[in-house]
Amino acid sequence: MSKLIQVYASDRVGKSTFCQKYRDGGYEYHHFSRSDYSSLLTTDANYVVADRGYLEQYFYDTLYRGVHYTQEQMCSGIKQFERQLAAKYHQVETFWLYKPWDDIMIQRHLDELSEMFTGSPLFSQDSIEAQLTKRKDEHIKYYQYMNQVRKLSMFTHTIITTK
Repeated sequence: MSKLIQVYASDRVGKSTFCQKYRDGGYEYHHFSRSDYSSLLTTDANYVVADRGYLEQYFYDTLYRGVHYTQEQMCSGIKQFERQLAAKYHQVETFWLYKPWDDIMIQRHLDELSEMFTGSPLFSQDSIEAQLTKRKDEHIKYYQYMNQVRKLSMFTHTIITTK
């Protein structure tokens, strides 16, 4: 029996932390930052946890790569890939982690930005504020977009609000 766990969420919400319990339980871990999800189809592992997933491709392609899809293209692409997943895995479980944009999210992003830019000539309060504004906008758009896209998936899903 083979099982795939897919975990979806905006940045800094806790996907990797959520996936860790599966990694600790022996699941093979796949973290995606681009739109090549083929390793989910080619792995020999029976238990796999995916930190991000195929459905996000449509959001990030639109937001960062200027690629726009019709509803028909998205439906067709999602169905095709999910049929391949269903043929490979006996069970596919999907988790959607949700965290509203709040003081905790702001602090998580500030911590990351400080790590990235401290000591850099790019580090300034203005650049941090601009990044925070951009990240808040992405966070809000992510959930608006993904709330629509997830309805196209054939797999059942569980929505979890994180702290």
